[in-house]
Amino acid sequence: PSATAQAFVSIDPVTPLPLPLLAATSNLLSLHRHNTAAYSAFERGLALADGPAALVKAGLNFNALLYACCREPSMLPSARTAWRVLGEAGVAPELPPLEKYIGSLLESQSYDDAFGVFLTAIDASLSPSLKTSAALVGCCAAEPRLAQMSFAVFSTVKAAGGQLPPELARGLARACLREGTLEQAEAPPRHLRDTSETERDTFPRRVSCFARPPPH
Repeated sequence: PSATAQAFVSIDPVTPLPLPLLAATSNLLSLHRHNTAAYSAFERGLALADGPAALVKAGLNFNALLYACCREPSMLPSARTAWRVLGEAGVAPELPPLEKYIGSLLESQSYDDAFGVFLTAIDASLSPSLKTSAALVGCCAAEPRLAQMSFAVFSTVKAAGGQLPPELARGLARACLREGTLEQAEAPPRHLRDTSETERDTFPRRVSCFARPPPH
């Protein structure tokens, strides 16, 4: 794979390469953590392809590419492109790269986008981990305006029988006092009292209180 990466970057960018070769190269480089080179192969293929579906037909693994782009904080713009084209190609997201992408968005404080990806997971009947859900709920400590969306994630945890760490539940209650309702503010402390310490890491489909974040 290292030799493949070196060989690929040494090829003149104007040299035409078959789309299946570019897809296979991107897949191989993604798997072996040559993240920048993997994205470059994808980018060259995207320029040649007649739409994103042609990349799927050529064998490109969009989920592997997304995960590769999320390994390096500097590649977040590339991850955003991979996520967008994945959706345009009609490829079903897989949970590990999706959660990796949520983590990258949270690290960059792109909170609204992170909640949007979480919503995509729920719509796709995927089951984000309790760790990912807790990270999203914790956003309201930095941005109280996110209290409503954080409360909706809390609701999915609660409905599945899970339980947030006490400090997160208290932080959510404080945010809901500022940006939500009294009923919402009372729910996390009450849930801490009423549930056991056992956490089940499964989630139902999207709850009705989850508002889709505004587009960016």
